[in-house]
Amino acid sequence: MKEKWRMRYQESTELIGKSRVNMLTGFNANIDLLYSLEDLKIDLEEVDKELVNPVESISDLKSTLKYCVENGENEEVNGEGFHELMPNIGEKRIGGQAGIMANFLSGFDNYVVFHTPLLSDELANMISSEVVSPVMEGKLLLKRVQESSNTDRTKKNTIIEFNGEKTGRLIVSDKLRGFGPYFRSGVEDNFEALEDEIDRMILSGYQNIDGNLETKLEKAEKQLDNIETDKHLEYVAMEDQKSEKVFKTVLNKFESIGMDETEAKQIAKFSEVEIEGDSLNSVEALKLSKELIKEKDLSRVHIHTYRYQLCVSSIDYDIGAEKIRKSVLFGEACATQMADQGSIPSRKDMEQFDLEDKHVHKGEPLEKLSHELGEKDFASEGVYENNEFKIVAAPTLIHEDPERLVGMGDVISSGAFTAELK
Repeated sequence: MKEKWRMRYQESTELIGKSRVNMLTGFNANIDLLYSLEDLKIDLEEVDKELVNPVESISDLKSTLKYCVENGENEEVNGEGFHELMPNIGEKRIGGQAGIMANFLSGFDNYVVFHTPLLSDELANMISSEVVSPVMEGKLLLKRVQESSNTDRTKKNTIIEFNGEKTGRLIVSDKLRGFGPYFRSGVEDNFEALEDEIDRMILSGYQNIDGNLETKLEKAEKQLDNIETDKHLEYVAMEDQKSEKVFKTVLNKFESIGMDETEAKQIAKFSEVEIEGDSLNSVEALKLSKELIKEKDLSRVHIHTYRYQLCVSSIDYDIGAEKIRKSVLFGEACATQMADQGSIPSRKDMEQFDLEDKHVHKGEPLEKLSHELGEKDFASEGVYENNEFKIVAAPTLIHEDPERLVGMGDVISSGAFTAELK
């Protein structure tokens, strides 16, 4: 069975040669300062394990790192200006879901429009020169992102990656005062012209709302109501109070959502689905996906974990189940290539993709789904339909010695959602 999945992963790279897709990404982008725990030489032996939020000192950082390492968890905590306390050895990269996805998608000959409400020259220079951004100059124009800056303020996150029983990372998130996850007023007023240029959009950044949460979510909700283009929410874990408000306001304005295991467990807190234990098993992920489609009027839910990927859509979703499977595998293959080479992959990188030093995760999660669905071939095929849903699952690709972890989920989600149209 593993060999069949390996073959499918290799075949999914055929999608790189297919037609261009016009995509928009928004709203959060920043500069990541990346460190490895090993390079920092931080001793965690004598510190207490505690998830501190916000992180305001190196002592807070050590306690939070120990919590992440010993629990094998990815976490994001607040730390305004914290990057100024760190040594000047961090690798500088584009960060934020919208920024990462803009660079990734443009590397595959897609036409990419990127929008963030506060764009500095420093940040713009981290974005691919192939990407454009909407600006108002009497009328709506799409200009190279490097010609579209409107502020001198830049958000800079501190990211520390670690290897333990599970590889993981801690993000200490800077603050960009005044940020709101929506389009600037001039762009909003001329949005119909922008919609003519794009096939789909992927939005994120609700976790970074600064200021009046209710007012900004209300503004975002009204904007989303007026957008007809299919919208995907790349969900990011946040404080429970903020997460619940996002769940109750803007979530049902999207057609699709993508999330990892930690994020799915948070979303489940506000649904009717109970999660038992520390990990999200595949049957629980299936129940959560169905619940979100039914209760929040979503068309598509994509959950990616270290063990399996699951993509559930309503039966009337206009992409066939086998194409969804191939697209999900393509997104995972691209993320694995990023883990291998340590940078966002391009079309040229994926043309050289191979499965050396990579293996397919064991099939237990798909076997559980096979039993749940009463479909004996599901573990080997990963495709199932009934009169309500299309259900697609796949075992993940494992890279034993990754060069990069941050952004893998963004590549998986955006790669899969975009490849559905190729």
